Amino acid sequence: MIAQRRAAGRAVRVLVDLRLSGVQGPETAVRVVHWTQTIYEAGDRVAMIVASSLVRFRMQRISRIEDREVFMSPGAARRWLLACG
Repeated sequence: MIAQRRAAGRAVRVLVDLRLSGVQGPETAVRVVHWTQTIYEAGDRVAMIVASSLVRFRMQRISRIEDREVFMSPGAARRWLLACG
């Protein structure tokens, strides 16, 4: 699916729901950020939904990447993903 969008010259929009993963250590957040940076390109938008403000804070502190955001609300995440086309 990602390859098809890239071949068509379109950006990728991804919603990652991490709410059931619970609170993980900081090293897990670092891994998530690393793979997000590796897989997605400029112009892609990635919204991650987390269950707690602690997880959200960790992800935001580590991940200062354009078009990557962390939310606690699925609705807010969806609205953000769709806001730019």
